[in-house]
Amino acid sequence: MEGGMKVKPRGDYQFRGAGDLFWRRLKEYIRSQASVFRSISDWTVWLYLIIPGVLLSARLYYELWVEGLPSFSEALPAGIFPSLMLLIIYRAGIILFVQEGDVLFIRMAKRFMSGIMLRGAIYSMTMIGIMITLGFVVLLPFLVQRLDMSTVEAISYLLLSITMGWTVAWTRHLVSVNYIGWRRTLLLIPTLGLPCFLYTQVSLLWMDEPQWLLVVSLLLVFTVILLIRIRLKMQGTFMNDVQEDNKLKIRFTSLILTQAVDKPRATRTKTWVFRSSPYLYRSRSADRRLAGAAVKALFRNPQHRLLYLQFTGVCLLAMIWPPVIIKCILLLATYILFTYWHYRYWISFLNDDWISLLPWPEEIVSQARVFAIRTMLIPFSVIMSIAFSISWLDLGWGWVLLIPLLMITLYGLTSYILVFVTLSNHK
Repeated sequence: MEGGMKVKPRGDYQFRGAGDLFWRRLKEYIRSQASVFRSISDWTVWLYLIIPGVLLSARLYYELWVEGLPSFSEALPAGIFPSLMLLIIYRAGIILFVQEGDVLFIRMAKRFMSGIMLRGAIYSMTMIGIMITLGFVVLLPFLVQRLDMSTVEAISYLLLSITMGWTVAWTRHLVSVNYIGWRRTLLLIPTLGLPCFLYTQVSLLWMDEPQWLLVVSLLLVFTVILLIRIRLKMQGTFMNDVQEDNKLKIRFTSLILTQAVDKPRATRTKTWVFRSSPYLYRSRSADRRLAGAAVKALFRNPQHRLLYLQFTGVCLLAMIWPPVIIKCILLLATYILFTYWHYRYWISFLNDDWISLLPWPEEIVSQARVFAIRTMLIPFSVIMSIAFSISWLDLGWGWVLLIPLLMITLYGLTSYILVFVTLSNHK
C-alpha cells in the first residue's frame, strides 16, 4: 500500500466461533467488575481495613477449629444452618452474556447464539458453586462440631447445596425472562419458595444420611439439565434476556452506588429523631449550639444513621470471640476509625451552604468540634464498652469496667485522636 501503511487483515476483526466472542465478553465483564472494586479500595483501604480484616477473620476461623466453638453455639437450633445457606442460594443468578447488538447478526445464527449462552451458563454455574462452597466452608466448623457431621456427610450436603443453588438460579431465570411486572412477582413466590422449602426439609431430615442427600442431588442435576435444554430452545425472549443480564452485571455496581449516593428522600414536616429538643445542651453558648446542630443533623440523616448502626453492629459481633489482647486492639482500632469518620462528617457539616453563611470564629469551631464528636460517639462507646467488659469478665464483674472504660474512650482517646487528626490535616 502507498506510504508503507499496513492494513490489519480483516480476519483479525472477526470471531472464529462462539468461544472467542464469549471469552472476549467475559474478559470485559471481569475488567468492569475489577474497575468498580478499585474505585472503592485504594492502598490505604487495603492497608488499614481489608488486609487486617482478612488476617483477623483467618485467626478467628482457626480458633473455631482449634479452641472449639463459642458457648452460645450450643443454643443454636439445627435449622439455623440450612437457613444461612439459603441466604447464599437465594442470591444465585444466571448470566448468559447476551448483548443488545446481537439482535443484528448473531441472533440469526442459532448455533452461534446457543454456544454463547451455553458457555455463559457453565460460567454462572461455576461461580454459583464457588460462592456456595465459600459460605459452606465458613459454616463447616459449626456443622462438624455442633452437628457431628462426618466428611462424607459434609461433601454430600455441599453437593446438595450447590445443585439446589443451580436449580433456584435457573428457575428464577426462566420466570424472569418469560414474565414481567406483577405476573413475574406472583410466579417467583411459589417457584422459588418450593425449592427452598424442599432444601430445608431435606437438610433437617437427612443431614446425617448422605445416601439420600446424594439421591436428591442427582435428581436436581437432571432437573437443571432439563431447564438448560428448555432455555436453549426458548424463542422470543431476547430483550428480556438482555435486561436480565444487565441487571445481574451491574448488581455489584448498584450495591456500591447505593452506599455512595444518597437517594432522594420524601420531605418530612417532623423528624423522627430529636423531635422535641430545641437545645441539646444546657448551655446556650455559640459552641454548644453549633455542636448540637451537628449532632442532630447526623442522627436525623437516614443514611448516616444506618451507617452508624451497621458499623456498630459489625464491631459488636467482632468483639465476641477474640482473646483479650485482640479485643483491646480491635476496640482501639475501631474507635480510631469511627472517630475519624465523625471528624470527616464534621468537616462536611461546616462546609454546608447554610452553616458556612455565618462567620464562625476558629475558637468556637474548635470547641464545638470536640463537644459534637464526643456526643456522637456516646452510643457507640457505651455499646462497645459493655460488650468488651462483659465478654472479658463475667456478667457480674463486667460492669465494674464500664465507667472507667467510657471515661478513657470518650475523654481520653477522643481528645488525642482529634488533636492528631487536626494537626495532620493542617499539614
